[in-house]
Amino acid sequence: MTLSILGWMCTRHDLGGGSGCCGQAGNGSHPRNESGNDFAIYSRPARRGCNDLLKPHVAQVLVCDPRKNALLKAGNKSDRIDARKLADLLYLNKLNPVYHGETGIRALREVARSYLALTRDTTRVMNRLKALYRSWAIPCAGQRVYAPCYRSNGWPKISEAGVRRRAEIYYQQLDALRSLREQVRRDLLAEGRKHSAMKLLRQIPSIGPIRAVLLIALMQTPHRFRTKRQLWAYCGLALKTSTSGDTEWWRAS
Repeated sequence: MTLSILGWMCTRHDLGGGSGCCGQAGNGSHPRNESGNDFAIYSRPARRGCNDLLKPHVAQVLVCDPRKNALLKAGNKSDRIDARKLADLLYLNKLNPVYHGETGIRALREVARSYLALTRDTTRVMNRLKALYRSWAIPCAGQRVYAPCYRSNGWPKISEAGVRRRAEIYYQQLDALRSLREQVRRDLLAEGRKHSAMKLLRQIPSIGPIRAVLLIALMQTPHRFRTKRQLWAYCGLALKTSTSGDTEWWRAS
């Protein structure tokens, strides 16, 4: 039996005949498939939860990329039709699997995602603060605008009470994000020390502790890549050539 699930909504049907609805569990069986229970999942936001839920109950869970399956783009589109096509492709071994990650570093990956999200949020609030000061023609070059001593000097120059209140809210948000980011940073380093690969990555010039931990969390294993060039491109180390007229330059991808 070949099973197929499509994102959030799944339908159950038999490729040899009848059809029926089975809530959120969808399957499509093929009469020629006698290899056991296989499950194909589209690469969607819910794939990790579906993978963990189904893995103990089936022989294989395959997460595939629908963009690389031309058959899914042809003809009419519906959950039932796509489930039938997906089951056929799985039976014919024509699905391109997507790397799903290793369970051994899941805790590190979640902490790394939290750290990167907090870093982006902190940068966003800092940019909003500078944009506010620039709109009132107040000099705000460098990092001193975020220091506590600058707040008392900058606010008197803003005559509008509503704008001053907005700047105060931004500073409160920035202080909270910095405190939380520092806490997550300590958790990230503590989790990274549990992996022996961190010491090896630290031997590379310009690779510090944070970058080494993030490489482990995001790359997971170099063996997931077919060639070293794919690894370089994924890590942002590949060179990209651009040409305009007679000018040619290179930059990291």
